[in-house]
Amino acid sequence: MRLFKYELYKIITKKLFWGMLVAALAVNVLALWFLNRPAHSDFQMELPHAEVKEVFDILRILPLSQKLAWLQDELDLMDAYQNKEWFYMYRSMLAAETSGRSSSGGGGRVIRGGGRIIGSGVGVETVEVVSLSLNGGYEETPGDEDDSGDEDDSGGEGDDWHTNWLTDYVAELQEQYDKDRERFGDRLDEDFPWEIINARRTLYSSIVNDLTVNTYSAYLDRIDAEAGMLLGSAIFGGDPDSFSSRNIRVTQEDFAGMRGTEIRYDVHRGVRVLLDSPSADIIILLLLVVICLILITDEKDKRLFLIVKSTPKGHIHTILAKLGALAVSVIFVSVLVFATSAVFAEYTYGLGDISRSVQSVPHFFGSTLSVSVAGFIAVYLASKTIALVCIGTAIMLIAIHARHAVILIGVTILAAAANIALSAVPLISSWNILRFLNLYSLIRPQRIFGDYFNFNVFGNPVRVAPVFVVFGIVIFIVFAAAVCISYLKKHALESNLELFKFKKFKLPAKVHTGYKFYEFKKLAFNNKALLVLIIFMILQAYSIYNMRQPYLGWGHNYQREYLLMLQGPLTQEKHDSLLEEKRKLDHANDEIEQINQMQMRGEIQWFESWDLMRPHYDVINSMWGFDEIFERFIYVRETRYAQFVYDTGYARLFGMSGIDSGLVGGMWLISIMILCLCGVFPMEYKTGMYKILNASPHGHADTVRLKLILSAGVMVIAFIIANLPDLIFTGRYFGFGGAGAPLASIPDTFTGGFPAFVGGLPIAAYIVFMLLLRLFFFTGIMLMILALSLKIKNNAYTALVSALVLLFPLFMYRLGLNLFNPVSVLELITTNGLIIAPSAFKAVQVSVFLIISAVSGWYVIKRFGKT
Repeated sequence: MRLFKYELYKIITKKLFWGMLVAALAVNVLALWFLNRPAHSDFQMELPHAEVKEVFDILRILPLSQKLAWLQDELDLMDAYQNKEWFYMYRSMLAAETSGRSSSGGGGRVIRGGGRIIGSGVGVETVEVVSLSLNGGYEETPGDEDDSGDEDDSGGEGDDWHTNWLTDYVAELQEQYDKDRERFGDRLDEDFPWEIINARRTLYSSIVNDLTVNTYSAYLDRIDAEAGMLLGSAIFGGDPDSFSSRNIRVTQEDFAGMRGTEIRYDVHRGVRVLLDSPSADIIILLLLVVICLILITDEKDKRLFLIVKSTPKGHIHTILAKLGALAVSVIFVSVLVFATSAVFAEYTYGLGDISRSVQSVPHFFGSTLSVSVAGFIAVYLASKTIALVCIGTAIMLIAIHARHAVILIGVTILAAAANIALSAVPLISSWNILRFLNLYSLIRPQRIFGDYFNFNVFGNPVRVAPVFVVFGIVIFIVFAAAVCISYLKKHALESNLELFKFKKFKLPAKVHTGYKFYEFKKLAFNNKALLVLIIFMILQAYSIYNMRQPYLGWGHNYQREYLLMLQGPLTQEKHDSLLEEKRKLDHANDEIEQINQMQMRGEIQWFESWDLMRPHYDVINSMWGFDEIFERFIYVRETRYAQFVYDTGYARLFGMSGIDSGLVGGMWLISIMILCLCGVFPMEYKTGMYKILNASPHGHADTVRLKLILSAGVMVIAFIIANLPDLIFTGRYFGFGGAGAPLASIPDTFTGGFPAFVGGLPIAAYIVFMLLLRLFFFTGIMLMILALSLKIKNNAYTALVSALVLLFPLFMYRLGLNLFNPVSVLELITTNGLIIAPSAFKAVQVSVFLIISAVSGWYVIKRFGKT
């Protein structure tokens, strides 16, 4: 028991564990919010979760008849809002038409289409009515103009008919509006967008449908009908002893026992969020790695197992104590993460009445467990926690055999990816058993208990759930036994300080060699920076080899050739040529318009009009994209320093269109820097060499200076490799023509107004300046990684913390979550946004980054060699 307490004490006294736990809980909440936020589109929107939760809170306490009455009342209110909008709109149309016909040039305006009313009222002389046109803009038409062209403003039979019809329709709307006003009173004065009204109507209608139609009973009826149909077919029911026939009958019998299950519909979004959170699984897996690093890898790095195993209780007692500490820690983490998710789900979405049957949640219609939602949640939590203990044991087994902490992390990631891939095996595959019997499925028991599936075991259908439970028990016993045996039998239970060890090609030591050589050897070979850079170079070369030319639209080739022909300053010859081309294009459009008017007046037939328009269309088609060229001409003519440049490649390179502005390369570069530099200082503390270095002439200031220079060298090499693909891509498919032209020649650069002071700078000079500025910021990132490695004194923990601080916000941005942008290095590693679109906030970001970098550099210089 004492050993167990001490092993547990190692975990709870680690600041890193608590820091990672707090960060994990915060990230879990943010991920839940982001992945389940209300959806919006151009055609519909989802109501805020708080409003949906409020609706169900009201309905939950009402009997069925009152629920239906309340919902019908709300649906009628939505119809009243819609009728009110139509009434205001058509009343304004009538007022505009009446005003336009009765006043001489009164300036009345009529609506085309539908839209929101800016001002309305009968009897006013001038009415402002604005409607949205189909192309998204505003369309205003004077009321004294007649679109038909058949009647003049003095009025006529057509106008009288339309006015009479409009008067009758407005009267009907007025009558309905008065009824709605009498019924709903001041509630009708509220103003909501059409999207909200439609979203509410959809919600209320779906709830009414759930309350009046027993969808679960219909689900069971469908199973019975499909079973009868399949048993009656020659393919599935021909042989009564076949697996197909038995499976159909067993399925029908299992679901027949669910008849009579009470269904109480309630808000179920929170239950789904709580029981299906991939982000929580990833977070817990990361914490499991941290726990195993503390229990196994830390002591292997310090070579304590050589001493521990020589003590009376250093064998089976120690490893059982570690397994116990692992189990307790995993249970604590699992329950805490689940509790955080539960609080978030209840507060944001609502769990509803958890005493209702689990089949009341449509997502779990396939479950044959006769339990409540609360019971299902308890089964889920217990199963998942036990599964996490099993997976933690598997990670501990990897930690015992891994020679290096980075290998532990890498093998864990590969194993996780392999199990996730197994869970994607199709149900119809002959290997579908692997879909459920893998470690990833163990931590997602809602898939097993919430749905229905049978295995084919020697021709007999066997439910997945019992097989799943047996698999979990067996796999836990196997992993626990393997951990104990590995610990007892493994003699060299210690970590190598080198990431990879090549006995045949090991660099020989040199006698009487300066300290500079040994520092280079430790970074390049012991920390394997050279190997990592070579692998990175191979990956980048592969990406360059597989580059494909992007598709940029029909008119791009025309624009490219035209801009290449015009490339250079604007001359009088270019000026006159472009104006002449513009005249040709305008003339062709005018001729086509005149021919269309002739056809509409009946002067020519449609086939005659087509023959007349064909040569003009040939002109337009041959000048496809000229409008953009003419816009560029106007820009060059009116902008100081500007010249004609084919700038598509430059715009992509600078992140203005179609490319990530170096973000992916920057993320790769940060990853390489973390791998290469996370062990620069920890290796001196793990071996105790910092004490010897402090006592030598070059052991402090010179050693730190040399480590910084070598780290900077690694960073520069990696920087070149990371940025090459973007430059090669631009050169291969767009070229660097006009690189000597002023930067103001690229219109997109004018967004932030910076050409006012650097507009005359050549484009090539700006590219160099941009890359140097990125290199400067990456130097600051290098100092941060080195400072973390010196502070933490553990390469694995340094890698984890650096990735969490530097890479995680960028990864979230790539997924579409911009919440972490203010504290990320996004603007710094892409750089262009700082110059093209400067702002006060970005200036603060840069200032804070420079301060942190300076403090990191000072910390590395002053603190190395101290405990």
